[in-house]
Amino acid sequence: MSAQLQTISGILFLLFGGLAFFDGVYLHLWRFRLFAWRESRREHALHTVRAILYPLTIYLMLAIE
Repeated sequence: MSAQLQTISGILFLLFGGLAFFDGVYLHLWRFRLFAWRESRREHALHTVRAILYPLTIYLMLAIE
């Protein structure tokens, strides 16, 4: 992978990570407390799995190169 493509993908990963952090922490946990609502527990579980897998994805992207 070229250096320019790596830089672009790194920037996109950071932007996505920032948006995911805002959505997951601020909106889901703090503002709306979605974990407390029975109707949104499945979505909360999916977001938790995504939050766990995201750093692993970044690590693998950097380690494979």
